[in-house]
Amino acid sequence: MAAINSLLEIDGSSCLELNGADLILEKGEGKRIAIVGHFPFLNRDQETFGHREESTGR
Repeated sequence: MAAINSLLEIDGSSCLELNGADLILEKGEGKRIAIVGHFPFLNRDQETFGHREESTGR
């Protein structure tokens, strides 16, 4: 999916800069969410998330 998305043309005037951690906390409040990948801010905000499960994929 990321490879396909990288080929799409983006209209920069319709983009805005925001903090990904803040967006996840706002949109995920009171919901069960899954995050794939390593994001350093998750360790910092660990108390904010109720249950945290890690999988190494092995």
